[in-house]
Amino acid sequence: MLTPALDPASDVPLVRQIVDALLRRIERGELSAGQRLLSVRALAEATGVSTMTVVRSEEHTSELQSQSTIS
Repeated sequence: MLTPALDPASDVPLVRQIVDALLRRIERGELSAGQRLLSVRALAEATGVSTMTVVRSEEHTSELQSQSTIS
């Protein structure tokens, strides 16, 4: 999986940038159901954010799943 390009200077929080990048990849068909993503640590290292930021983005993604926004 390619890592998302994040903009720390953006008004959009980093957590939201990660979630949005994930959703874009799903919409474009770059990610499919059951496809493995990078681990929390690997994604944090690749994007230069804390592991807590990645965990928070995963929590938000789980909320989208429960709302059937993504499967």
